[in-house]
Amino acid sequence: MATIEPRRKPDSDNRAYRLIQLDNALDCVLISDPETQTAAAAMAVAAGQLQDPPEVQGLAHFCEHMLFLGNKKFPGESDFDSFCAQSAGYSNAWTSLDRTVYHFMLAHDRLYDALDRFSGFFSAPLFLEDLTDRELNAIDSENNKNLQEDSRREFQLWRSTSKDGHPVQRFGTGNYKVEMKFAIAVLIVQNRLCMICLWNPELTSGSIFFGSGDRITAPTS
Repeated sequence: MATIEPRRKPDSDNRAYRLIQLDNALDCVLISDPETQTAAAAMAVAAGQLQDPPEVQGLAHFCEHMLFLGNKKFPGESDFDSFCAQSAGYSNAWTSLDRTVYHFMLAHDRLYDALDRFSGFFSAPLFLEDLTDRELNAIDSENNKNLQEDSRREFQLWRSTSKDGHPVQRFGTGNYKVEMKFAIAVLIVQNRLCMICLWNPELTSGSIFFGSGDRITAPTS
């Protein structure tokens, strides 16, 4: 593990920062804030809609949904969301053009238990076939909701006027009709799905941790 030289911060910022790079090349920012009673963490995966294969548009978004539905150590499909809710917190994620960000916030004394669960998203997700249809319906509902938002319409106008064949023209959100015919094939080759959206060595990932006081002291070795 290596320590990275931190950037300057405003004089009015009383939080303590430490930048480190783990042995697996993951860059992390650790922040300690003595004035907060909550803790949070986020993982930014450098793969988003632009990395979707043309034949499975919406794959990164689908992967985002599926990662919340259990991992090898904590297989319960609602385990992480329930844990955060019971710890005065919440969890969520979003998929953009070039990255997917997973994040949560909860009571500071539950942070390390939450990180144990959270890390399973990226080390051993289950991708259970029997939950696929439900998540495809959830994505379909999300897309239908987005159709009514002016900002989404402006974004679609920008995409439709981009260069023909550019990845930005792909249907990044996805819906049931687009993704259903590929879903079973995707689950069968789930290692490829993980490689595209999570563990491609050519993609860089980063995480941010927030803590309360010295309760999230950065490791020293």
